[in-house]
Amino acid sequence: MGAVARQTAWMVRHPRVEVTRLAAVLAIGTVLSACGGSAGSSLAVPLATPTIAASKSGAAVGTASLKITIPSAAGGTTAGHRRANYVSSATAAVVVTTLSATADVPLPAPQSLTIAPGVGTCGAVSSGVYSCTLALTLPPGSDSVLIQAQSGETTISQQQTTLHIVQGGANAAIAVTLDALPGTPTVTITPSTQTDANTFYIDACGDQTMTVQEHDVLGTSITSAAGDPLVTLQIANPNAPFGTFVATPQSVNAGSETYAITAQNTIATLTITETAANDSDGITSAQNASRVITVQASEFCSSNG
Repeated sequence: MGAVARQTAWMVRHPRVEVTRLAAVLAIGTVLSACGGSAGSSLAVPLATPTIAASKSGAAVGTASLKITIPSAAGGTTAGHRRANYVSSATAAVVVTTLSATADVPLPAPQSLTIAPGVGTCGAVSSGVYSCTLALTLPPGSDSVLIQAQSGETTISQQQTTLHIVQGGANAAIAVTLDALPGTPTVTITPSTQTDANTFYIDACGDQTMTVQEHDVLGTSITSAAGDPLVTLQIANPNAPFGTFVATPQSVNAGSETYAITAQNTIATLTITETAANDSDGITSAQNASRVITVQASEFCSSNG
Protein backbone atom coordinates (compact mmCIF):
# COMPACT_ATOMS: atom_id res chain seq x y z
CA MET A 1 0.00 0.00 0.00
CA GLY A 2 2.92 2.34 0.71
CA ALA A 3 4.07 2.03 -2.92
CA VAL A 4 0.58 2.75 -4.26
CA ALA A 5 0.30 5.80 -2.02
CA ARG A 6 3.67 7.08 -3.21
CA GLN A 7 2.66 6.56 -6.87
CA THR A 8 -0.65 8.37 -6.32
CA ALA A 9 1.11 11.29 -4.68
CA TRP A 10 3.55 11.53 -7.61
CA MET A 11 0.67 11.60 -10.14
CA VAL A 12 -1.03 14.41 -8.22
CA ARG A 13 2.15 16.45 -8.37
CA HIS A 14 2.78 15.57 -12.06
CA PRO A 15 -0.58 15.40 -13.88
CA ARG A 16 -0.42 14.26 -17.51
CA VAL A 17 -2.13 16.43 -20.13
CA GLU A 18 -2.97 14.60 -23.35
CA VAL A 19 -3.38 16.90 -26.35
CA THR A 20 -5.21 15.45 -29.31
CA ARG A 21 -4.09 16.58 -32.75
CA LEU A 22 -6.45 19.05 -34.39
CA ALA A 23 -6.82 19.51 -38.14
CA ALA A 24 -8.56 22.66 -39.29
CA VAL A 25 -9.44 24.17 -42.62
CA LEU A 26 -11.17 27.37 -43.56
CA ALA A 27 -11.86 28.24 -47.19
CA ILE A 28 -12.96 31.80 -47.79
CA GLY A 29 -14.02 32.45 -51.39
CA THR A 30 -14.13 36.21 -51.89
CA VAL A 31 -13.27 38.34 -54.87
CA LEU A 32 -13.91 41.56 -56.74
CA SER A 33 -14.02 41.94 -60.50
CA ALA A 34 -12.22 45.10 -61.49
CA CYS A 35 -13.79 48.18 -62.99
CA GLY A 36 -12.66 51.78 -62.77
CA GLY A 37 -9.95 51.24 -60.19
CA SER A 38 -11.33 48.03 -58.65
CA ALA A 39 -9.64 44.68 -58.77
CA GLY A 40 -10.47 41.10 -57.89
CA SER A 41 -9.09 39.09 -55.04
CA SER A 42 -9.53 35.71 -53.42
CA LEU A 43 -9.10 34.32 -49.94
CA ALA A 44 -8.51 30.65 -49.20
CA VAL A 45 -7.25 28.47 -46.38
CA PRO A 46 -5.79 25.20 -47.67
CA LEU A 47 -6.58 21.93 -45.92
CA ALA A 48 -3.65 21.33 -43.59
CA THR A 49 -2.77 19.79 -40.24
CA PRO A 50 -2.36 22.73 -37.87
CA THR A 51 0.09 22.99 -35.04
CA ILE A 52 -1.41 22.37 -31.61
CA ALA A 53 -0.80 24.08 -28.34
CA ALA A 54 -2.44 23.73 -24.95
CA SER A 55 -4.44 26.72 -23.73
CA LYS A 56 -4.23 27.94 -20.17
CA SER A 57 -7.18 25.75 -19.25
CA GLY A 58 -5.50 22.70 -20.78
CA ALA A 59 -7.70 22.50 -23.90
CA ALA A 60 -6.22 22.10 -27.38
CA VAL A 61 -6.27 24.92 -29.93
CA GLY A 62 -5.27 24.84 -33.57
CA THR A 63 -3.42 27.16 -35.90
CA ALA A 64 -4.56 27.14 -39.52
CA SER A 65 -2.98 29.02 -42.40
CA LEU A 66 -5.14 31.63 -44.15
CA LYS A 67 -3.81 32.43 -47.62
CA ILE A 68 -4.99 35.61 -49.33
CA THR A 69 -4.33 36.38 -52.99
CA ILE A 70 -5.04 39.93 -54.16
CA PRO A 71 -4.47 41.68 -57.48
CA SER A 72 -2.29 44.74 -57.37
CA ALA A 73 -4.35 47.92 -57.72
CA ALA A 74 -1.71 49.31 -60.07
CA GLY A 75 -1.64 46.14 -62.10
CA GLY A 76 -5.24 46.33 -63.30
CA THR A 77 -7.31 43.24 -63.96
CA THR A 78 -6.95 40.63 -66.60
CA ALA A 79 -9.63 38.20 -67.72
CA GLY A 80 -7.85 35.42 -65.87
CA HIS A 81 -8.27 37.23 -62.54
CA ARG A 82 -11.93 38.17 -62.84
CA ARG A 83 -14.17 36.30 -60.38
CA ALA A 84 -17.82 36.26 -59.25
CA ASN A 85 -17.41 37.35 -55.62
CA TYR A 86 -16.68 40.66 -53.97
CA VAL A 87 -13.80 42.22 -52.05
CA SER A 88 -12.50 45.73 -52.62
CA SER A 89 -9.08 46.35 -54.10
CA ALA A 90 -8.74 49.03 -51.41
CA THR A 91 -8.54 46.34 -48.72
CA ALA A 92 -5.53 47.08 -46.50
CA ALA A 93 -6.17 44.50 -43.76
CA VAL A 94 -8.21 41.41 -43.00
CA VAL A 95 -9.39 40.93 -39.40
CA VAL A 96 -10.82 37.68 -38.00
CA THR A 97 -12.63 38.00 -34.66
CA THR A 98 -13.80 34.93 -32.73
CA LEU A 99 -17.17 35.93 -31.27
CA SER A 100 -17.96 32.72 -29.38
CA ALA A 101 -16.90 29.10 -29.09
CA THR A 102 -18.44 25.94 -27.67
CA ALA A 103 -15.11 24.91 -26.15
CA ASP A 104 -14.51 26.16 -22.61
CA VAL A 105 -11.36 28.06 -23.52
CA PRO A 106 -10.40 31.74 -23.56
CA LEU A 107 -11.33 33.29 -26.91
CA PRO A 108 -8.37 34.45 -28.99
CA ALA A 109 -7.91 38.16 -29.53
CA PRO A 110 -8.86 39.52 -32.98
CA GLN A 111 -6.34 38.26 -35.51
CA SER A 112 -5.33 40.59 -38.33
CA LEU A 113 -3.12 40.73 -41.37
CA THR A 114 -1.78 43.84 -43.10
CA ILE A 115 -2.27 43.52 -46.85
CA ALA A 116 0.36 45.20 -49.02
CA PRO A 117 2.95 43.82 -51.45
CA GLY A 118 6.21 42.90 -49.73
CA VAL A 119 4.94 43.66 -46.20
CA GLY A 120 5.07 40.98 -43.50
CA THR A 121 3.97 37.66 -44.95
CA CYS A 122 2.87 39.26 -48.23
CA GLY A 123 4.95 38.47 -51.28
CA ALA A 124 5.89 40.70 -54.16
CA VAL A 125 3.55 41.39 -57.07
CA SER A 126 3.81 38.75 -59.78
CA SER A 127 1.62 38.78 -62.89
CA GLY A 128 -0.56 41.45 -61.32
CA VAL A 129 -1.26 39.61 -58.04
CA TYR A 130 0.38 38.98 -54.68
CA SER A 131 -0.35 36.62 -51.77
CA CYS A 132 -0.35 37.01 -47.98
CA THR A 133 -0.71 34.42 -45.22
CA LEU A 134 -2.38 34.75 -41.81
CA ALA A 135 -2.04 32.09 -39.09
CA LEU A 136 -5.44 31.68 -37.40
CA THR A 137 -5.64 30.22 -33.89
CA LEU A 138 -9.10 28.74 -33.32
CA PRO A 139 -10.64 26.75 -30.44
CA PRO A 140 -11.99 23.25 -31.18
CA GLY A 141 -15.75 22.87 -31.60
CA SER A 142 -18.14 25.37 -33.13
CA ASP A 143 -16.67 28.85 -33.44
CA SER A 144 -18.66 31.93 -34.45
CA VAL A 145 -16.28 34.27 -36.28
CA LEU A 146 -16.53 37.66 -37.94
CA ILE A 147 -14.31 38.15 -40.99
CA GLN A 148 -13.79 41.75 -42.11
CA ALA A 149 -11.91 43.44 -44.93
CA GLN A 150 -10.83 46.91 -43.88
CA SER A 151 -9.25 50.06 -45.24
CA GLY A 152 -7.95 52.27 -42.44
CA GLU A 153 -10.72 52.51 -39.85
CA THR A 154 -13.41 51.61 -42.40
CA THR A 155 -14.83 48.11 -42.80
CA ILE A 156 -15.47 47.58 -46.52
CA SER A 157 -16.96 44.08 -46.45
CA GLN A 158 -17.63 41.38 -43.90
CA GLN A 159 -19.31 38.10 -43.10
CA GLN A 160 -20.27 36.36 -39.88
CA THR A 161 -20.17 32.58 -39.98
CA THR A 162 -19.80 29.46 -37.84
CA LEU A 163 -16.72 27.27 -38.27
CA HIS A 164 -16.87 23.68 -37.06
CA ILE A 165 -13.38 22.74 -35.93
CA VAL A 166 -13.09 19.01 -35.26
CA GLN A 167 -10.26 17.41 -33.32
CA GLY A 168 -8.51 14.36 -34.61
CA GLY A 169 -9.25 14.68 -38.33
CA ALA A 170 -9.55 16.89 -41.38
CA ASN A 171 -12.39 19.42 -41.46
CA ALA A 172 -14.60 20.06 -44.47
CA ALA A 173 -13.86 23.29 -46.27
CA ILE A 174 -16.28 26.13 -45.54
CA ALA A 175 -16.97 28.70 -48.27
CA VAL A 176 -17.67 32.28 -47.19
CA THR A 177 -18.53 35.32 -49.29
CA LEU A 178 -17.80 38.72 -47.81
CA ASP A 179 -20.75 41.09 -48.27
CA ALA A 180 -20.05 44.67 -49.31
CA LEU A 181 -21.07 47.47 -46.98
CA PRO A 182 -23.41 49.54 -49.16
CA GLY A 183 -22.49 52.89 -50.64
CA THR A 184 -24.61 55.47 -52.46
CA PRO A 185 -25.57 54.26 -55.95
CA THR A 186 -25.16 56.37 -59.07
CA VAL A 187 -28.02 56.69 -61.55
CA THR A 188 -28.06 57.48 -65.27
CA ILE A 189 -31.10 57.83 -67.55
CA THR A 190 -30.52 57.75 -71.29
CA PRO A 191 -31.64 59.84 -73.09
CA SER A 192 -32.35 62.69 -70.68
CA THR A 193 -31.22 66.14 -69.70
CA GLN A 194 -30.06 67.05 -66.20
CA THR A 195 -29.70 70.15 -64.07
CA ASP A 196 -27.83 68.21 -61.37
CA ALA A 197 -26.92 64.63 -60.47
CA ASN A 198 -30.38 63.92 -59.05
CA THR A 199 -32.78 65.68 -61.46
CA PHE A 200 -33.69 64.26 -64.87
CA TYR A 201 -35.93 65.60 -67.65
CA ILE A 202 -37.24 63.09 -70.21
CA ASP A 203 -39.50 63.17 -73.27
CA ALA A 204 -42.90 61.47 -72.98
CA CYS A 205 -42.31 59.78 -76.35
CA GLY A 206 -38.75 58.76 -75.59
CA ASP A 207 -37.39 55.26 -75.07
CA GLN A 208 -35.43 55.71 -71.83
CA THR A 209 -33.16 53.31 -69.97
CA MET A 210 -32.24 53.86 -66.33
CA THR A 211 -29.05 52.26 -65.04
CA VAL A 212 -28.26 51.94 -61.33
CA GLN A 213 -24.57 51.34 -60.54
CA GLU A 214 -23.77 49.95 -57.10
CA HIS A 215 -20.91 51.24 -54.95
CA ASP A 216 -19.34 50.11 -51.72
CA VAL A 217 -18.95 52.28 -48.64
CA LEU A 218 -15.75 53.82 -50.04
CA GLY A 219 -17.51 54.82 -53.26
CA THR A 220 -15.81 52.14 -55.36
CA SER A 221 -17.93 50.70 -58.19
CA ILE A 222 -18.95 47.10 -57.62
CA THR A 223 -18.75 44.80 -60.63
CA SER A 224 -19.35 41.42 -59.03
CA ALA A 225 -22.43 39.33 -58.36
CA ALA A 226 -21.92 37.47 -55.07
CA GLY A 227 -21.68 39.72 -52.03
CA ASP A 228 -22.88 42.85 -53.83
CA PRO A 229 -25.73 44.82 -52.22
CA LEU A 230 -29.38 44.38 -53.14
CA VAL A 231 -31.05 47.31 -54.92
CA THR A 232 -34.63 48.35 -54.15
CA LEU A 233 -36.62 51.01 -56.00
CA GLN A 234 -39.50 53.02 -54.51
CA ILE A 235 -41.53 55.33 -56.78
CA ALA A 236 -43.71 58.21 -55.65
CA ASN A 237 -45.83 59.55 -58.53
CA PRO A 238 -48.06 62.35 -57.25
CA ASN A 239 -49.62 62.96 -60.71
CA ALA A 240 -51.17 59.50 -60.97
CA PRO A 241 -53.56 58.57 -62.50
CA PHE A 242 -53.26 61.56 -64.86
CA GLY A 243 -49.52 61.13 -65.22
CA THR A 244 -47.70 57.84 -65.60
CA PHE A 245 -44.32 56.55 -64.49
CA VAL A 246 -43.33 52.90 -64.84
CA ALA A 247 -39.86 51.40 -64.31
CA THR A 248 -39.65 47.87 -65.68
CA PRO A 249 -36.59 45.80 -64.68
CA GLN A 250 -34.63 44.77 -67.75
CA SER A 251 -31.46 43.13 -66.48
CA VAL A 252 -29.45 42.54 -63.33
CA ASN A 253 -25.75 42.47 -64.04
CA ALA A 254 -22.73 42.19 -61.77
CA GLY A 255 -23.10 45.31 -59.64
CA SER A 256 -25.69 47.12 -61.77
CA GLU A 257 -29.38 47.00 -62.74
CA THR A 258 -31.19 48.45 -65.74
CA TYR A 259 -34.83 49.54 -66.06
CA ALA A 260 -36.97 50.57 -69.02
CA ILE A 261 -38.74 53.86 -68.25
CA THR A 262 -42.26 54.74 -69.46
CA ALA A 263 -43.40 58.18 -68.28
CA GLN A 264 -45.65 61.05 -69.30
CA ASN A 265 -46.94 64.25 -67.67
CA THR A 266 -45.43 63.63 -64.26
CA ILE A 267 -42.76 64.59 -61.78
CA ALA A 268 -41.87 61.35 -60.04
CA THR A 269 -39.59 60.83 -57.04
CA LEU A 270 -37.48 57.67 -56.95
CA THR A 271 -35.71 56.38 -53.85
CA ILE A 272 -33.00 53.89 -54.78
CA THR A 273 -31.51 51.97 -51.86
CA GLU A 274 -28.57 49.60 -51.52
CA THR A 275 -29.08 46.95 -48.83
CA ALA A 276 -26.55 44.39 -47.57
CA ALA A 277 -26.77 41.04 -49.35
CA ASN A 278 -28.15 39.00 -46.43
CA ASP A 279 -29.29 39.20 -42.81
CA SER A 280 -26.55 37.05 -41.28
CA ASP A 281 -23.48 39.11 -42.15
CA GLY A 282 -23.72 41.47 -39.18
CA ILE A 283 -24.40 44.52 -41.37
CA THR A 284 -27.30 46.53 -39.93
CA SER A 285 -30.08 48.37 -41.74
CA ALA A 286 -28.59 51.63 -40.47
CA GLN A 287 -25.66 50.98 -42.81
CA ASN A 288 -27.85 50.93 -45.93
CA ALA A 289 -27.36 53.78 -48.43
CA SER A 290 -29.90 55.57 -50.63
CA ARG A 291 -30.11 58.11 -53.42
CA VAL A 292 -33.28 60.11 -54.13
CA ILE A 293 -33.81 61.37 -57.68
CA THR A 294 -36.54 63.36 -59.44
CA VAL A 295 -37.69 62.45 -62.95
CA GLN A 296 -39.87 64.94 -64.83
CA ALA A 297 -41.62 63.68 -67.96
CA SER A 298 -43.15 66.01 -70.51
CA GLU A 299 -46.91 66.11 -71.09
CA PHE A 300 -46.62 65.79 -74.86
CA CYS A 301 -44.11 64.41 -77.29
CA SER A 302 -41.53 66.99 -78.20
CA SER A 303 -41.85 65.90 -81.85
CA ASN A 304 -45.46 67.11 -81.79
CA GLY A 305 -44.46 70.53 -80.53
